[in-house]
Amino acid sequence: MGTLLDWEEQERTRRSMERRLHSARIGRFKPLVDYDWSWPEQIDQASVSELMTLQFLQSASNAILVGPSGVGKTTIAQNIAHQAVLQGHTVMFTTAGKLLGELASLDSDSALRTRLRHYARPDLLVVDEVG
Repeated sequence: MGTLLDWEEQERTRRSMERRLHSARIGRFKPLVDYDWSWPEQIDQASVSELMTLQFLQSASNAILVGPSGVGKTTIAQNIAHQAVLQGHTVMFTTAGKLLGELASLDSDSALRTRLRHYARPDLLVVDEVG
């Protein structure tokens, strides 16, 4: 009987993880283990490693990745989001264009408040392509 209960618990955990990964909409990404830290040289690997600990979530702080196109900001953000899901957090990954487009298209204050609550609900909201 214990084996059946263990299996059920593992299945629930697996399904929960799949649901959180699907709803996060992180997309396909390169894991940080495959990231080329030698280029660009401006990327601070220690700071990225610190972000991967997700300590900023506990203090409700923001993390902003700034840099020119092509340096890996999206890849780093996707890895942070994926790590958050693995640690049991809810995550939403979206682009600034999509977020602002949705909010601008709403025609009532109540619809806007509802949509803002939708974006405020996850433990981690990642807004990509802000610039």
